[in-house]
Parts: sequence; C-alpha cells; structure tokens
Amino acid sequence: MARVGCQLGHVPRTSGRTGTAGCCGETEQEYVKRLFDTLEPKLRTSGHTPLKILADPSSYPAMDAFFAFHCDGSKDHSARGCSFGFDDRLSSAAASKKFGDRWRAEHNAAGYPGGNQRTNYTIDINHYYALDDALAAGAGRGICIEFGFLTNPDDNDWLIDNVGRVADALVRTVVAFFGGTPPEEDLSIVDHETKQYFDNQFKDVDNAFSTVLRGDESDHRTHPGNLQNILDAIETLQGDIKQIKQKLGIPG
Repeated sequence: MARVGCQLGHVPRTSGRTGTAGCCGETEQEYVKRLFDTLEPKLRTSGHTPLKILADPSSYPAMDAFFAFHCDGSKDHSARGCSFGFDDRLSSAAASKKFGDRWRAEHNAAGYPGGNQRTNYTIDINHYYALDDALAAGAGRGICIEFGFLTNPDDNDWLIDNVGRVADALVRTVVAFFGGTPPEEDLSIVDHETKQYFDNQFKDVDNAFSTVLRGDESDHRTHPGNLQNILDAIETLQGDIKQIKQKLGIPG
C-alpha cells in the first residue's frame, strides 16, 4: 500500500513564517499537529503508512504520495474557502492535480461549509517548496493543502470541531488512488443528547398522528377533537425542524 508523506506546515518553527495564529482557537501549527495525530491511525487502518514530516527537513523519506497541511489566514476575516496547490512545472503535475481535485471533493463532501478558493491561487501554494523534494522521494502525486481560513470564525469553528472529518477526507483521497479500506462514514449529525431529544420528540409526534388515524378506541372513528391533535403534532414537528436547522447551521 502507499507510503503517504504528511508535512505539518510551519511545525516546529518559532521564527520567520510560523503560520497563522487563527482568530478564536488553535494556531495553524497546533491544528495540523492534531490533524496528523487524528489521521495517523485512520490511514493505518485503511492499509497505508503515514509518514510525519516537519517543515524544513534535512531530507525526505521515500514515499508514494505527499500532502502538506496548512490553514489559511487573512486580515479580512470574511475571507474563507479551501484550496490546494500543485507545482505545474513538475512531471507529476497532471497526476497531482487529479489528486487535489479528489481531495477537495472529499473535503467538501465531509461538510466543509466555506466554499472554494481557486486552485494554485497564490504563488506560494503553486510553487510550494516541498513538492519537488517529495517528487524526488518518489511521490507521484503531491499537493499543498489549505483546509480553510482559521481567521474566519465559521471556518475556524468547523475545522476545529470536525478534525475527524477532515482526516477522513484525506484517507478517502488516498484510498481512491491507492486502494485500501475507506473509513466508516460517520452518519451522526448531532451529539448523542440532542439525538435522544429529537428521537423522543418524533416519537411523540408519531403517536399523535397514530391517534388521529386510529380514531376513538371504541368506534375507530376520528372525532373533531382529534383534529387538534394533528394540528399540535404538525406544530411540534415544525418546531423540531427549526431546531435541527439551527443545530446544523442551515439557513431559515
């Protein structure tokens, strides 16, 4: 299976270009370290070998694919969006672009809400210093990733709260090109306590509808009083839908 180089952007620099400080959570260095710690066992479970690479290494290990982990930053805190860069001067350019396109599709499918910056949207990401070194070490596909903007509050919150989904998107990208076992899809969209609350609420709504449809136990007819039951059930259901939308950040 594949040996996957994972470079932790700016780690462990303490001077010069040390990465974004973010706006309300982890720094870029803290985030990419936590992301690798989350990704490592997932990649191994899928059948691949993760290789941890820091910034400015003296040499690069032999590898088949390469990711550089970064989070963007801007003085404009409304700026957001994910992107990736591939070096269009290298022989691996076409394969790397396909690799990046698949990663971005997986990242968005994982729920990233910030939209997209264009591919290679800065010279730094287009000609990222490590991409030619990764190719020399055997990486036929290599990209520099910007997962989103830590300086944007919404991007920041999503990336920090969903590091497992970010990692899963990376694993699915590797599996798409090198085979292996994809991670199990996390179908839970709310925490356990909220799910239990909604389960109970929908059970109450279902019981109300059943009462209306069943009618009175003695003659099995729906009486006028049952109409209020169904109206109450609809109102409850509408309230629950509103809460679900708020929980998931869905407008209106």
